[in-house]
Amino acid sequence: MTQVGFVGGGNIARTHAEALAPLGAELVAVADVDPDARAHFEGKRDVRSYTDHKRMLAEESLDVALIGVPNDCHADCAVDVLEAGVDALIEKPLAHTLADAEQIAEVARGADATAMVGFTMVFKPTVQSTDDRIADGEFGDIYDIDLRYVRRRGIPQLGSWFTDRARSGGGALIDCGVHLLAVALYLLDWPEIDHVSARTRSVFGTKDEYTYLDMWGGDPLPDPTYTVEDAARALIHTKSGTSIHLDCAWASNRETETWMQLLGDQQGVTLDVHSEDATMYGDDRGELTDTELHARETDVFRAEWRYFLDVVDGERDHEVNTIEHGLAIQRLIKMIYSADERSD
Repeated sequence: MTQVGFVGGGNIARTHAEALAPLGAELVAVADVDPDARAHFEGKRDVRSYTDHKRMLAEESLDVALIGVPNDCHADCAVDVLEAGVDALIEKPLAHTLADAEQIAEVARGADATAMVGFTMVFKPTVQSTDDRIADGEFGDIYDIDLRYVRRRGIPQLGSWFTDRARSGGGALIDCGVHLLAVALYLLDWPEIDHVSARTRSVFGTKDEYTYLDMWGGDPLPDPTYTVEDAARALIHTKSGTSIHLDCAWASNRETETWMQLLGDQQGVTLDVHSEDATMYGDDRGELTDTELHARETDVFRAEWRYFLDVVDGERDHEVNTIEHGLAIQRLIKMIYSADERSD
């Protein structure tokens, strides 16, 4: 049975543990500096716990490791895992800076191990169905993709690493926007980017009184640091001619929306990011057509783990969410932030 270790035992690790449970792999160890995180897995998962991931790698016979730590820790942990010959599933984004992402990629290329980046939305059935339809030519020439990932109030824990740019690498863009950027580039078969224009804003996280609906990670910390953007908009031009419009926000005075729209000269499609609903728009013999599509609800984390375990077991080729794909997203993030800085 495949032996799995988690580097990081926070909220996202718990989601991964639930997804992994029925897949025939065994979670045997967790490393985290937080005693509460370790206690959760010791008590509920009956796994061995460590305060240091290096000790876990030395003492356990791991086949696979999840890297589920704050963004600024990705590089150190991923490099240690890969150099130990352990396959690594790295939570998105690949790293908090392009330099760290390039370091991980360089090590991964020479390692006797496989690395994958956790862009889970690629595994949604509606995304996979859209990809199949693109391959069949149903959309024709794809000229535009519109991406919307907007929360009314959804800034992660104020004062945590999420809101400290030195640790996270950014705010809404690097946290939420990467999900849809990864889907868009995946559907376009990872085109080269020509140029980008962008604006980011910090409006809500710096308010003395921030009224919120939800806060991932817990209530605000005292005197919270907030050095990231809570909203970003970007217009991305690919060298193949397709335009990608991104609108993402942790907080805004508007309705929560999570969707993407792909437009071709033959058909278009709108996908609901948080459901398995989609609508195709086209025409048939002179009649405009709207076709509703519905897929079975899927745990994308479980689909991700199933795919990754198949890859490391040699049962399928690694074609989705490779380390090079993660690096491409990191470069695009850098381009967006740089474009915003130039526009000031």
